[in-house]
Amino acid sequence: MGRRRHRYFYPRGPKRDQLSISVREEKHADRLFDLAARQIARSVNAMDADDAEDHLYMFLMVFREYFRIVLEPPYTPPQVIWPHITIANFVPTECGNDWRFRERADIGRLYKVLKIPDICGPFDNGSKLPGEKLFLFTLRLVTSSQRFSDLMDHLGFGGVESTWSRGVRWLLDFIVKTHGHLLYTIKPQWAGHFPQFATAIRNEANRKSQAKWGHNVFTPGSCVAAFVDCNVTKSCMLNTGPAFYGKSDSADPERADPTGGDQESIYSGHKGVHGGKSQDVSFPNGMTGLLTRMFACRHNDNYLFTATFTNLAFAFVQLLLPVQHLMYGDSIYPYASHLRSRHTINPGDPHQTIKERQNLCMKAQRICIEWHFGIDDQLFVRTATKGRIKFGAHKTDKKCIENMYFFRVLLRNCYVCLYGSKTGKRPPDAD
Repeated sequence: MGRRRHRYFYPRGPKRDQLSISVREEKHADRLFDLAARQIARSVNAMDADDAEDHLYMFLMVFREYFRIVLEPPYTPPQVIWPHITIANFVPTECGNDWRFRERADIGRLYKVLKIPDICGPFDNGSKLPGEKLFLFTLRLVTSSQRFSDLMDHLGFGGVESTWSRGVRWLLDFIVKTHGHLLYTIKPQWAGHFPQFATAIRNEANRKSQAKWGHNVFTPGSCVAAFVDCNVTKSCMLNTGPAFYGKSDSADPERADPTGGDQESIYSGHKGVHGGKSQDVSFPNGMTGLLTRMFACRHNDNYLFTATFTNLAFAFVQLLLPVQHLMYGDSIYPYASHLRSRHTINPGDPHQTIKERQNLCMKAQRICIEWHFGIDDQLFVRTATKGRIKFGAHKTDKKCIENMYFFRVLLRNCYVCLYGSKTGKRPPDAD
């Protein structure tokens, strides 16, 4: 048998010959053949018959492996299908039920406003995706509780799940880096609307008091222009699986968090859930003006208000205004220069009646921020579905949840800009 054992194979030609043998497989076969030749020499020079028989058996096993590699056809993985998807050919003209935004033209306008590039990437594995296609996938992901595989198979996105997962994380990071200033810092432009917001809140509170008690409970000097509250994003429990797969079948498997300290760090006993918490400053036109980064769920609202310097930020944007307007929160919030909450009524207070009525009226007004949270959960249900999101399993999971929550608040602001709000004045244009 000559040194060249594969016919029809040309080193300078195609990568595979007519027997579908690759260059790598040929080198592997050459090494096995050399090993078999050495075994034959050892068998011939063996001192006794038993050793010769053992060497002959080893030679036959190696030679059989050699022919298996040479003659067995290589495995060809199935071709991954990436269908051509755009807003024009994938989204129906009226799409409010599935895509939340009512018309195809609105989704196209949103895609342009968010300034998503035509090609997104490269991701950490070097792959890329079309921007329009990735935007549609991410939008459909946050507006439903479906898994990645459901969107790929049933909705026709196709592709590879790992690439889609990397693409969604990349797009959320891009949106936060590009548009984070719209929510993570309160814009000075909002200060010009504070007098209108304060008038709308005062008129609605007095309308309720007139209907119930026959008089106004707030004077024209009432300057509450925004509401502040925190919202919890539920998640899976942290570090609940075995430390490694080898002990998963034992009676008492070792846990990655044996003391429960990691779970306790993101657990809220008041809510009874694991997750993260963000603070929201909302206006009566249905939009969010200030959003904080995500904290552990175990912290209360007062901690977030103090740690994020929300009072200072709200005061800074109206530094040059002659009249200072205030935020209003529930009873856990402290008294601050630009923050008010329900009155604390002491026994024998001469103003007890008017304070009680003001508390009732402002409680009815403050509920609008809870409506905003409810609208988020109804329109973009991804972050409202418990158990769908992992928190802490990977070092980037907390950032992913935080970015996804930012994305849904930004989408709700865009939704209110396009279609208006039931809670107050007409919001600004989406652009």
